[in-house]
Amino acid sequence: MVFGIKKVLAGLAVAFTAMTALSGGTAQAGAIGIAAYSDCPPSHMCGFEHEKGGGRHVALQQRIPDLRQFNIDNQVTSGWNRSGVPFCWFTEPNFQGARYQSESGSWGYFPHNDAYSSVWRGTCR
Repeated sequence: MVFGIKKVLAGLAVAFTAMTALSGGTAQAGAIGIAAYSDCPPSHMCGFEHEKGGGRHVALQQRIPDLRQFNIDNQVTSGWNRSGVPFCWFTEPNFQGARYQSESGSWGYFPHNDAYSSVWRGTCR
């Protein structure tokens, strides 16, 4: 019976993972007082309020058409891309306006300080 339960739980985990992938993935808003870039989880693209990775942050795995939903619209100054793919930051909601591409593994200050309103997973188009 234990084997059957493990098999069901494994199936549920696979189904949840597939649903997450189809629904656009995850994003988390961080609290004020995040200490450093090192607070960015593995496999995420993180945007931070302050120049050296401090303050409020957002940790992304997929696109976000409007950063207002995470209360960090027009506040991102720096970031760390730990995702393995590029992310494109836009100065307007819905992937419009000026763009900045954050390459996989890159970190530091972003141009267009405090201007980002949406984020696309993948290269800037």
